[in-house]
Amino acid sequence: MPDDSADEVFERLQDIVQQAILREFPNPERKGCPGTEVLRELANRPRPTRDAAWEHVTHCSPCYREFLDLREQVKRRLELEHRQVVRRRAVLGGIAVAIVGGGIAAYESFERREPAPEELGPYLPASLDLRDASSTRSAGGQTVAAKPHVLPAKRLDLTILLPIGSEPGRYDIQWLKDIDKPLLSVSGNASVENGVTVLRVKLDLSRETPGNYLIGLRQPPSDWTFYQVTLRS
Repeated sequence: MPDDSADEVFERLQDIVQQAILREFPNPERKGCPGTEVLRELANRPRPTRDAAWEHVTHCSPCYREFLDLREQVKRRLELEHRQVVRRRAVLGGIAVAIVGGGIAAYESFERREPAPEELGPYLPASLDLRDASSTRSAGGQTVAAKPHVLPAKRLDLTILLPIGSEPGRYDIQWLKDIDKPLLSVSGNASVENGVTVLRVKLDLSRETPGNYLIGLRQPPSDWTFYQVTLRS
């Protein structure tokens, strides 16, 4: 579009490339994959460096998906560190004002801070029963379940009972407001327990606003299936 900025054009092209890599290079047996530690080192680089590991990642959909998840974790950590630096500077400024003016309010602001991730509390057990979930096709060809489910807006140790007939193995999970715009992405391994295919993942929904969402599931290289979820406080 003529009104799009250069950054918007770049982001759109980057998204197209990422989706192509995630789609076009299935590697279900994970042949030649370098492992999580190597992917974590790649995710911590300020910018990609072309080497054998990066060449593999850009030609292996599972590794690239894991790399994106790790890079998102790095991004959140850097954002948290930045907020902490800004907060410390503001606190120091408040202390200086308190010393000059003798005010108590500035000192109280020194004690006031946001909780760090480890202080947010434990992951609470929750379940999502999709065994009898019926689904329909969306206009874009994606599958969207018709019946909504309910989850709390908490840090969840989530047990997902997959639809009848689901195979065990690795699954990708997305938490979305709109299709193709995931807010969270995780992966996990499903196993058969007492005749039911069970998938367990940790999902931090404590910062999400209550309302209607989608949870997407797929076992690569299959297509995504999306289920409607209502998030409640």
